[in-house]
Amino acid sequence: FESPARHDLARFVTTALGQTERTGFAEILRAAARYMDCAGVVIWEHAMVESAAVGRYLFVLAPVVALLVAQPLRRASVACAAIVIAIGLSLAGVASMEGDDSFAQRNGGVAAVADLGSSVRALDERGIRAAYGEYWLAYRLTLATGERIVVAPRGDSHYPPYQREIGRASRPPFVFYAGSPEEEAARAELLSVGYRRDVVDGFAIWQRP
Repeated sequence: FESPARHDLARFVTTALGQTERTGFAEILRAAARYMDCAGVVIWEHAMVESAAVGRYLFVLAPVVALLVAQPLRRASVACAAIVIAIGLSLAGVASMEGDDSFAQRNGGVAAVADLGSSVRALDERGIRAAYGEYWLAYRLTLATGERIVVAPRGDSHYPPYQREIGRASRPPFVFYAGSPEEEAARAELLSVGYRRDVVDGFAIWQRP
């Protein structure tokens, strides 16, 4: 989305990063405070659309963290130690994500399928090139097929061209993780207008004959 806060934030980042090497730590702290004031507006504007608990919006604070952390890393020995620690934390993070079931907790106990191959083949076999899908699956399918098959959540405004592409179909298909809360919420509506459900390896494809 566009907003004055976002433009101010982008302008500040460009200026601050360009001046980093000739500023002291105090100046960087003052710059960080101004940056966080702008970033706070951006995070709040996003939180008005989605839950404030969604941590990904804190990513806009990454430049501040990078500038502050970089200050004590000017000595080679300290920098090398920091790299080792960063690698260790990264490996630990990857291991933690591998065993993380938080997705299933957010999706009514229905876990994401790691391999999308069977769902892509099922869509290809049915000649589907555009479809609506639940949030947790739609963009994965679009990415996995390099946009050869466009799947997006119905009504989602993140990327309007996807909505236009799907909207061209008079009877757009729907794709869900079989049994997910999103599928159950849409089931009555889809059945009422003649859609039929086909389950393939944990994926539910709804089409109208």
